[in-house]
Amino acid sequence: MSPLYQMAEKLLAKHGVDVDASHLMAVPDLLPEQKLNSGHRLCTERDPSADMWILTAGTVNVAKRDYAGKEQQLARIQAPALLGHMALVTGNPRSATCIVVVPASVRVVTRERFVALLEDLSPQGDAFRRLLISSMSGQLHAGNVAIRQAISDPSAKNMTLAESTLDGWDK
Repeated sequence: MSPLYQMAEKLLAKHGVDVDASHLMAVPDLLPEQKLNSGHRLCTERDPSADMWILTAGTVNVAKRDYAGKEQQLARIQAPALLGHMALVTGNPRSATCIVVVPASVRVVTRERFVALLEDLSPQGDAFRRLLISSMSGQLHAGNVAIRQAISDPSAKNMTLAESTLDGWDK
């Protein structure tokens, strides 16, 4: 079993998507791969969005500036994962900064390829859409959990994170 097939299986299983991994496997295979060192900045909060990434190896920190301008870590994302897709869906600027913390490999999905995959009626397009929706649902669930925790324990550190996560989204 190829490493790409194993990545596709893990990514689908992580998000609970019941699709044959071979369909998703064809998607990253068609995309350019980038090898990134620790410290590489994939995107910066409030920058325009042009790409998303399929993280196939490595780890990325996701951070956002709080009301005082201090960068707060929101998440530490390990491969396999999707990154930067929310900005492509909404067309808004980046809502967070993503920095590689463990050397990584990513497959770059340009805006044009993203739109083509959304419109693709093949099994590959279906697998991509289902994965995208599942990933976004997972992010929404994690946000709801963080807000619930912040409400139940206002003295906890996550209260600042919850406030900073929501602050400035309309800017």
